[in-house]
Amino acid sequence: MSGLTGISLLCFVAVTVAVCADGELQYEMVCEHRTISLSCPAGEQVYTMSASYGRRSNRLCTTGPIQTTNCHSGSSLSRVSSSCDRQSSCNVTASNSVFGDPCVGTFKYLEVVYVCTSWTQRRVCEHSTLSLSCPSGQTIIIGDALYGRTTGASVCPHSSIRTENCRAASSLSRVKSSCEGRNSCSVAATNGVFGDPCVGTYKYLEVQYDCE
Repeated sequence: MSGLTGISLLCFVAVTVAVCADGELQYEMVCEHRTISLSCPAGEQVYTMSASYGRRSNRLCTTGPIQTTNCHSGSSLSRVSSSCDRQSSCNVTASNSVFGDPCVGTFKYLEVVYVCTSWTQRRVCEHSTLSLSCPSGQTIIIGDALYGRTTGASVCPHSSIRTENCRAASSLSRVKSSCEGRNSCSVAATNGVFGDPCVGTYKYLEVQYDCE
């Protein structure tokens, strides 16, 4: 989703907090120095679609100085995602100490668009291919991915298991780049795709995803 200004105007309820939903999308906003709270029903988790700390409108949070309406912290999405994704609830403070100050002298606000998901988990053993798909009209969102091994022989049993503390650093990024936003995708569980995080150990690819 590019930009939140349109959503802000459609969903605006009060200058300090606004909440609305468009299908599965949920929107929240708080002014600078306040704390935004995201939450999902039992059994579901937060997935951040977009976030912006800064200012893109002169209609929101008007109790402080406004020198620009073209202001956005580049760390907005990563900061909110790291605090909230895969959590049932979370809190993030709209402050320069969290996001940096993208426009000194302007009173800012934090906007977040997110969905609540109940992740589906799929797994394939090394050298196999994992295929994900969603119903027509829906697209894949990836919650987490692991290429490696964090369990014993009960999962993808093999005679070569030297460690149970093994995860390729590229697991999530590789699966996201192949699958996120698509109706279906396939990812090979191989060292050629992810690198080899634990030489000599038989691995597997495990993915949490939802359809949105």
